[in-house]
Amino acid sequence: MDALATVVFIFSYVFSLLRISTAVDTINVNQHIRDGETITSAGGTFQLGFFSPGDSKNRFLGIWYKKVVPQTVVWVANRESPLTDSSGVLKVTQQGILVLVSGTNGILWNSNSSRSAQDPNAQLLESGNLVMRNGYDSDPENFLWQSFDYPCDTLLPGMKFGRNRVTGLDRYLSSWTSADDPSKVYGICKIDESPKCECMKGFRPKFQSNWDMADWSKGCVRSTPLDCQKGDGFVKYSGVKLPDTRNSWFDESMNLKECASLCLRNCSCTAYANSDIRGGGSGCLLWFDDLIDIRDFTQNGQEFYARMAASESEASSSINSSSKKKKKQVIVIFISITGIVFLSPVLILYVLKKRKKQLKKKEYMDHKSKEGENNEGQEHLDLPLFDLDTLLNATNNFSRDNKLGEGGFRPVYKGILQEGQEIAVKMMSKTSRQGLKEFKNEVESITKLQHRNLVKLLDVAFMAEKDVDL
Repeated sequence: MDALATVVFIFSYVFSLLRISTAVDTINVNQHIRDGETITSAGGTFQLGFFSPGDSKNRFLGIWYKKVVPQTVVWVANRESPLTDSSGVLKVTQQGILVLVSGTNGILWNSNSSRSAQDPNAQLLESGNLVMRNGYDSDPENFLWQSFDYPCDTLLPGMKFGRNRVTGLDRYLSSWTSADDPSKVYGICKIDESPKCECMKGFRPKFQSNWDMADWSKGCVRSTPLDCQKGDGFVKYSGVKLPDTRNSWFDESMNLKECASLCLRNCSCTAYANSDIRGGGSGCLLWFDDLIDIRDFTQNGQEFYARMAASESEASSSINSSSKKKKKQVIVIFISITGIVFLSPVLILYVLKKRKKQLKKKEYMDHKSKEGENNEGQEHLDLPLFDLDTLLNATNNFSRDNKLGEGGFRPVYKGILQEGQEIAVKMMSKTSRQGLKEFKNEVESITKLQHRNLVKLLDVAFMAEKDVDL
């Protein structure tokens, strides 16, 4: 009897431990939640675990009111990616990301956080908010991720609804397809744009008539079917929320180039992306089914590459190439105009300076030419040479007081050389009507003539401005 009591006590103790273990509200990187296990908020209001809605046999990870009957689910993680068995496991990665994997390690859902983490842990708050924290930092502003940012069909106290214009995050509600299927209507889009939904490039509405009536529920289909044998390509989409990770696969050791090559070789692969966007991106994430729940994010969006038919990918590449070419042309035109504006004054100054230099050069050449003519004239005369300074000193700078008279179109000045000899200086200036040739002829004639009534010619000087004879 004592032995039986002991066994009962031990079982009761172990059962109480199990009850305590399932009552915790937090999991970390060393803990997992498997199908059949739950965590409960500190006040016992909400519970997180796996469930099957209605008559469905599919399994979903969700949050529900613990004390409300019948079970009332307020949030579902894998709405688009149900489990078909009980192999699901919820994990916390070292990067601070919640990951729901199946028994084959396929990722069914992840929290998709891009913020860095240290000692991450996930906690179910009494408000019903599932949060990912750094350590035990309880400041909501520092949460790495929270389920309140991704509501389903239930608006709980403390939730915010609408668009966060700082982060670009859209918060909206979407109903269940049915009581047995929590997956949201295919292609639900933004709430603050018109039209609210649109197809990605390379896709078209499945039922255009429905779209014309603002019914986007059936989503989009490819404009051109894939043809792996003829060679598909990929189109890059930026600034978006990644598609739900239904039937996806990842490898943290691969880079993006290896990821692209692997996806291209597998005809079932529909898209690829980096599994971790930090530090420029790393890891490989592949999709093997329709791409669901892709939304534009103006901020904090990510990039992925969707598989497209060769014609679609080439058209997209051509558009991107044309766009880049236009951008380059605009840049070239802008730089050219800017250069002209700034260089015009410099060019004008350069032209003026060059023209001035050419004028000076012309004046110099004219002067040299004149000197040549003068020297040529002097070579024919067997006379001594006087420089201009000597004549200026002798005539007191051609003073009016020294002027004797004017004849032959030229004035005559009296002068006294330094040795005392008196001279008469006859000068032809620019204003004289007698030309240089006539002046030279006159000088040569006087030189050759010898008469007692003629004054002896002592010298002749040719200068740029004036010609004189003595």
